[in-house]
Formats: sequence, C-alpha cells, structure tokens
Amino acid sequence: MTQNTQAAPEDTTAAAFIDSPRMVTFNGADVAVLPMELLQSIKLTRILSPLFPTISLLIIGGGDDIDNDAAMFSLFANAYADHGEAVIDAMELLTGLDREPIARTRDLAGVYALLRAIYEVNKDFFGHQVAALQADLRKKMQASGPGATQSIASPAPATH
Repeated sequence: MTQNTQAAPEDTTAAAFIDSPRMVTFNGADVAVLPMELLQSIKLTRILSPLFPTISLLIIGGGDDIDNDAAMFSLFANAYADHGEAVIDAMELLTGLDREPIARTRDLAGVYALLRAIYEVNKDFFGHQVAALQADLRKKMQASGPGATQSIASPAPATH
C-alpha cells in the first residue's frame, strides 16, 4: 500500500492568517496578541463604531502609509483623544487584560505597541476578508440588476 505524501496545493485565494501570537511588552509584562474570533469582531464592531470614519480613512485612503508609524500613531492619538473609553474597551476585549490596569497605565509606549500589534494581527480580517466579502456581495447585487430583488409575498386576506 502506497501512502500519498504529496502536499495539497496551496490555496492562493485564502486569506493569510497569523496563527502565532504577537508578543508585546505592556506594563512590564509580555502580552500575547492573537487574531480575533468572530464573537470578538462583533463586539469590537459595536465598541469601535464611533471610530469607523477615522479607521476607514486610514485603511481606505492610507495606501502604503497604513504601515507607517506616523500614520498609525496619528490614528491612535486621534482615536484615544476622541474615544479613549472605546479604545480601552477594545484593548480589554482583544488582549484579555483587565480594564483597570489598561486604564491606569503610564506606559504610553506600551499602549501604542499593543494597539499596533492588535491592528497588525487583525488587519487581514478587516482589510482583506471583510473587504473581499463586501466586494463579492456588491458584484452579486449588481449582477442581479435593478428590480431583480425578491420580495416576500403578503399573506392572503382572511375570509370569513
């Protein structure tokens, strides 16, 4: 009996996931930043909804600057200034750290490093997967043409 040792072809359409944690020093301790899970993304969407215009400007309009420290720092500084509580809530959700040490920290370099790592580990989710899904849905809607949407029939009137 021969065993097939040939590797399966690589799926080039699949998103490149970051499976290993990104280690960041925050408040003098190592913190593992992992890719978010679906439930976390739902909660994060609620938490960060006031920041979407700022985040979208950077992601959509930022181009190559999205990985530029100055652009990222500007985004985080503006987000923190306008929506600091939401940023702290997001950090708590995505790191598993307790809110109190995050809120009381004096380690601003650690805050930035942590936020940067959270973004980098999860940018595939929002930057590629969500964008690809939206584009696919948009194409499907355009292909169906105007007036081609299905409607739900109203129930027949009752007769007595």
